[in-house]
Amino acid sequence: MLDVLSTARAIAFHGRSVVRQRLRTGTWQQPMRGVVVTHNGPLTPDQLERAWLAASPAGSALAGLTAARRGGLRGFDPERVSIVLPEGGRRPPGDLELHWSTQLGPDDVPPNEPRRTSLERSIIDAASWAATPRRARALVIAAFQQRLTSVRRCARCWSGAATASARR
Repeated sequence: MLDVLSTARAIAFHGRSVVRQRLRTGTWQQPMRGVVVTHNGPLTPDQLERAWLAASPAGSALAGLTAARRGGLRGFDPERVSIVLPEGGRRPPGDLELHWSTQLGPDDVPPNEPRRTSLERSIIDAASWAATPRRARALVIAAFQQRLTSVRRCARCWSGAATASARR
């Protein structure tokens, strides 16, 4: 979708003068530094998530419950948008749930649009970030009950994370 773009990408597509003119006249909007939205109406929740992701450092991804919801998980709507940033990445603006990680390779972040962690990684992360063990268990069980993943795929994701942690 080309309705939410980084400013650099908007300039590459349309040219600096067009972007400036459309922002100045209010045809487009800039909800946060480094992000252009190609309309002047209210942002949908999807557009807001993509705007925060565009404002985040390169390599960032939607994560946890935010990514799991996009992967099909029902019944666990996130209170805030969760984004995982590459280790050392600067904090984007907004009331976000942020986490930093050294594990953002292709197994962890498959080619999805918008960029988000795999369903298995999202479920495991959301469970590890849950406020209580009961909530963590409910998240994992729900993913299996909703037939979104399997024990084998989650175990493979879990063992990959454990192997990467052991290498540090």
